[in-house]
Amino acid sequence: MGYNISSGRTGGGGGGPTGVALTSVRVIDIILDESHPRWKELGGWDSLGTIFYTGVTETTSVTKPDKNNAARPLYPNIKQYPLKNEIVIILKGANKDIYGLNKDHDTYYLPTGGINIWSHQHHNALPTKASLEGESGQSTVQDYQASENGMTRQVTDGSSEIDLGNYFKEQLNVKPLLPYEGDYIIEGRYGNSIRFGASVKDDVIPENNKNDWSQGDEEIGTPITIIRNGQSKELDDKGWVPTIEDINRDDSSIYMTSNQKISSLIVASTNFQSYLSEIILPVDPITQLTDPPIVEVKEPEPPEKPTEQEIEEEITQQDNETTPSPPSPVEEEPTEEPAGETDSLSFFDEMTESGQVSEEDFVEYQIAHENTEIGGSEEDPVVEGDPSNLPDPSSTPNNEGAEKHKQEKKEIKEGKKSKGYPYTLTNKHGKEIIIVAPKSWSQLSNNLGPTSTRITKLFIHTTAGNIKNTTVDVMNYFFHSKNWGTGGYHFLIEASGKVTQIYKDSQITNGVKGQNSNSVHFSWIGGLDFKQGKNMMTKGQAITLVDMVKFYCKRYPDIEVFGHNQVAEKACPWFFVPKFMTELGLEKNRGLVNPQWQLDMNELPNYQKVGQQVARGEYPFNNLA
Repeated sequence: MGYNISSGRTGGGGGGPTGVALTSVRVIDIILDESHPRWKELGGWDSLGTIFYTGVTETTSVTKPDKNNAARPLYPNIKQYPLKNEIVIILKGANKDIYGLNKDHDTYYLPTGGINIWSHQHHNALPTKASLEGESGQSTVQDYQASENGMTRQVTDGSSEIDLGNYFKEQLNVKPLLPYEGDYIIEGRYGNSIRFGASVKDDVIPENNKNDWSQGDEEIGTPITIIRNGQSKELDDKGWVPTIEDINRDDSSIYMTSNQKISSLIVASTNFQSYLSEIILPVDPITQLTDPPIVEVKEPEPPEKPTEQEIEEEITQQDNETTPSPPSPVEEEPTEEPAGETDSLSFFDEMTESGQVSEEDFVEYQIAHENTEIGGSEEDPVVEGDPSNLPDPSSTPNNEGAEKHKQEKKEIKEGKKSKGYPYTLTNKHGKEIIIVAPKSWSQLSNNLGPTSTRITKLFIHTTAGNIKNTTVDVMNYFFHSKNWGTGGYHFLIEASGKVTQIYKDSQITNGVKGQNSNSVHFSWIGGLDFKQGKNMMTKGQAITLVDMVKFYCKRYPDIEVFGHNQVAEKACPWFFVPKFMTELGLEKNRGLVNPQWQLDMNELPNYQKVGQQVARGEYPFNNLA
């Protein structure tokens, strides 16, 4: 049977041209390669993109493509291939046999990737009537909710019964981009997009719709082009709720700005050694082969023989170097600032002396951790006596491990130890740990190691330091400033929202004195002067912290979650965790115990508000006055 393009109903086959009537049809199959059974019959490679269709009011999908119900892409240079069960528009048009005796027209479909049924770029498939009435089960029916404007699709059970193709799998967390006035947006099905947009200002848009490229002094309408290849893996599964590009958490992106400043950008590296390096211009390979440069070879000059006086001076210098000098007071361990504070870029002086840059062009990288009034982890004898802190004696004979720890500390102070990953660190006993590069929580949570029967509590912390610090900075502080055998936390969350797992759940750490034997510890990096509005938790850190707490409440269903400030007179982690847990709907896991929290009760309302903001993702945080 053929499909009558004018009436939109199934009827007799064939028929002549019907003008320019546009009709909606449902896709039931598509040719994408030579494996399709109709590929050769419909022209081989010329048949790529050909769809087979049925009427949109049909009660069931046709399983066998009818040869009369086929349509080809209308445009040769723009092809958006639809999925099964998507609705497309078809029309009649001339074909290559227009001057022949045979059929002089073909059916074509518009390159829309499916009619905008659900206002979503991922797919716009609409199941058959039988599917909605129970053919595919009640779960499909529940995906479609009635509203005043018709039916909406919001899949919340983690599955979908719609047939979209042989291997295309629906991803419920793919979100459309939030538009601003005048935007022109092109979106793929997989979280890739191009936005031709402009700056907007905070006073004309809602608080939750603020973006990272409109926080400077530029005028409204200043153009920006954003190319994004993959959305953040840490978004929720509510695919119908739009999102905004995130330069730090999207898979990769290109921002072509006019004069905007991306307010949340976290630089991947602060290594500027390529600056002012010698530029080697490219050479035409043909010229290089036909007229290669002649390399001048010079015989090396023999070295000058040292005089007797120079030999005596060298011997005297070697004798002085072999005699150890007493340690200088400057070499002593710092009491207020951690080791590594004096780390600097080796080319700093050279660049400033050249006159091309000034000292003001460099951002001061302040390393500050564990402000004792805010955070302040304490060394716990239970932790330091743990045999897992000690190395295998056979691997470190004659106290070689302790010597290695001492040498490592010296290299760190002199800026000679690379901070690249994987980063090896040695504790005071000579026990090595390896710190791997931070990962997104969605990646890391798949490989946390086994659970531990000792875990009954989870404590949330802040390092009480600079937001720019890294996991390496914090662990260097624990091992070489505090001279501990074990760090304070199992997990550290950097400003980007990425996480490093330092210890497995089975390892006891120096998180909260007297509470460590049955606890796991999370800490977000930053928080030194949170109350003054600086070094505050980033959006990425808050989102990651929420995901981590939810995960661990499932990993250990009876776990109790506390803030450090509930058991010690500290501000750490700068918010009230019971309020945070309530907002997450995890009252069962709230760590409200007797004795009550040690937090200053006068500050409690402010900390409750911040806990609410962290849980709900409301940004920026209100300053604590």
